[in-house]
Amino acid sequence: MSYRNPYGPGHELDSMGQRYAAALGALRNPAIRGANAQIAALANADLVKDGLFQAAALPSYEKVELARGNDLMYGIDSTTTIAAGATATLTVTPQKRHVPQRIVMSAVVAGNFVCTDIRAGVEPILATVGAISCAVFIQDATTPPFRAVVMEVGMDFSITVSNVTGAAERFTCTVIGKYLPSFLG
Repeated sequence: MSYRNPYGPGHELDSMGQRYAAALGALRNPAIRGANAQIAALANADLVKDGLFQAAALPSYEKVELARGNDLMYGIDSTTTIAAGATATLTVTPQKRHVPQRIVMSAVVAGNFVCTDIRAGVEPILATVGAISCAVFIQDATTPPFRAVVMEVGMDFSITVSNVTGAAERFTCTVIGKYLPSFLG
């Protein structure tokens, strides 16, 4: 049995239908879609929090979503040790739409491993094949953010590392990125 709203559209007690109609109209409005493209440009310039509430064309739920902030982080952990001289690919599947920008790890972990591959989905982040020192990812490094694809919900982020020590070691790092609400296209 389906639910039928006893109040017709426009009736003062039909708040649900009015909200649905307004949201549907906003999604179909080309001006709103154009505003979303402008907001996407702002998001790339780290200006998401500034000036958003000036955009009158944005529905309030989009304003609230963007005001929540755009920084995102998640961890990658081997959970067990990686044997001396062994290589491991560690994969996580973040549940937020985002653009990963940097990896951060402690100097101790960085000294124990080299990185041979980083992938956002299927796209490689590293420009070449070969090992690089994990020291570029330590917390005090001045390495610029890397350029990555937009990670949709369900895409894998993976890093392949090799243990360069003579003992089994655990690998952990943090991925920092920018959150992208789904309406930013």
